[in-house]
Amino acid sequence: GFNVNLTDIVSLPFEVVPGSFTGAAIPQLTGRRDLRWYIPRIEQGVTEVGFAIRPLQCGTFNTNELAQVSYDDNRGNRHTRNFPVPTITVNGCTGDLTDVYVRDNVQDTGTIPSAEPWWDSPDIWVRHANDGGEEHQNPQAGQRNYIYARVLNRGTTTVNNITVNFYYGLSGLGLGWPSGWNPLSLTRTISSIPPGGSAVVSIPWDVPNISGHFCLRLHISAAPDPILDYRVGWDNNIAQRNLHVVEYPQPPETQCRFDQNSMVTDTMRFDVTNTLNSSSLVDLRITASGLPGDATMLLNMGALNGRWSSLDGLTVEPDQRLRVTQLPATVYGVRLNPQEQRQVQMEITAPANSRFTVSLAELVRGNLVGGNSYQRSLPACPLNLPLILKAPRCSGGTYTPPDVMLVIDRSGSMGGAKLSAAQSAAVVFLGQMNLAEEQAGLVSFNSGATLNQTLTHSLTQLTNAVNNLTAGGGTAIHTGINTAQAELQGPRQDPSHSKAMILLTDGQSDAGQALAAANAAKQAGTVIFTIGLGGDADAALLRQIATSPDHYYYAPTPDDLEEIYLAIAGQVGCTQ
Repeated sequence: GFNVNLTDIVSLPFEVVPGSFTGAAIPQLTGRRDLRWYIPRIEQGVTEVGFAIRPLQCGTFNTNELAQVSYDDNRGNRHTRNFPVPTITVNGCTGDLTDVYVRDNVQDTGTIPSAEPWWDSPDIWVRHANDGGEEHQNPQAGQRNYIYARVLNRGTTTVNNITVNFYYGLSGLGLGWPSGWNPLSLTRTISSIPPGGSAVVSIPWDVPNISGHFCLRLHISAAPDPILDYRVGWDNNIAQRNLHVVEYPQPPETQCRFDQNSMVTDTMRFDVTNTLNSSSLVDLRITASGLPGDATMLLNMGALNGRWSSLDGLTVEPDQRLRVTQLPATVYGVRLNPQEQRQVQMEITAPANSRFTVSLAELVRGNLVGGNSYQRSLPACPLNLPLILKAPRCSGGTYTPPDVMLVIDRSGSMGGAKLSAAQSAAVVFLGQMNLAEEQAGLVSFNSGATLNQTLTHSLTQLTNAVNNLTAGGGTAIHTGINTAQAELQGPRQDPSHSKAMILLTDGQSDAGQALAAANAAKQAGTVIFTIGLGGDADAALLRQIATSPDHYYYAPTPDDLEEIYLAIAGQVGCTQ
């Protein structure tokens, strides 16, 4: 059909939820109930548009006053059709709520619809042994594993006799229900869950001897709370976990270091599927969290190579792979035949000590049909300290008492947990210093720099200065370096001491100004250590600012800062 006009006027007991629109087109919303779509052309097959409505009262009502489509056929004749109007019953006005649920992601509270990614349920996980552990492990092919599930009660009443069913599928972005899933024969029944409570059940799973990534799906139901919609995001009794953890073996102790700068490549494969019975355009969307700035991401589209209509945030390499140049990135308009399924390979090259998550989502004709997440998991790298809890100094080198300037980013993005962790880690570092002989000072920066504490032997003054930092403003790294270097060249610096600077930032800055400031400081004899916090930090720039690549450290999360500062504490004042 051509020149398609779709009209939907929602009945008065309901209102449209703004921003809930999905599908092939976005409507014009007039008031709270009147929706109008215009679609120039609809090909043979199914084209969906969708939106959410909010009931304003309880009772039984028609959902629509009018649901109508008008279109031209291929001869130019105009047609009008009315859709059947469903009737629904709205309950829950008594104040009692009966609602057990499984979270779709860590932010999910059970409200419908759930937000993306609705395929990362933290309430479904696998263990290699029936040990009750709650950390997800990748299924081991050809062996017995155990699937765990957590069910929560967000209601005001106790729910009894809750049935739990388990399913698995192979790695794919668009796993349709029920065709993409294999039921497991074992079920579990939870006798009861009180309001605000939860329960965990598990079943043994003899994993098929197939290599690759598995997806898991969970259904829960009870007589007063049945499944009403088999779309995951639209029923909180259903959840999926499409999370593949890229696991690394424990390296030798000498390699288990936060300052390890080698780059390693992770390779993942997944299927892109047309879930419809007609030729369709499919979009592939890529997002990431915690990905270091110097990481690279390449897609080998295989049989889908060249079948896209446009690229956003990607470029085509000479070997026809797609390089991600910015995130989020989208491959638009990949044409797939009815039910066609093709494998795509993704390669991510990132520093060996980085942790990150990359998520992929598939949209068919504008409708989100599923996704996968890939998470790098590294072994624990404990820092072995002597019993006196002081980092060893200058192993194999020469020690000269240092004057150290801490240079801490306090821009707006450093607020909350980041700045709190940075303050705690800095205080731990100061506790490692021999301040009877050594000196330290503090500079903080955002859009400009502040000399918070001049060089001193006083741990109390230094600690107070660190703990008084607050976040806000931009990121001007060069101002922090220049201010710290001015103090290291000033009258309070002991000429018999070495000079060091420890720069911490979570953001990006003017590279030219920052490098110029760093080069001037290094030429004046200052040794610079740099720490990049999180995936937004400019790792390439921080490596250049540092005296050597070994003086650059990457902290994937705020929790990693303390160990990094401890590692640096063993190096300040040292020459080889």
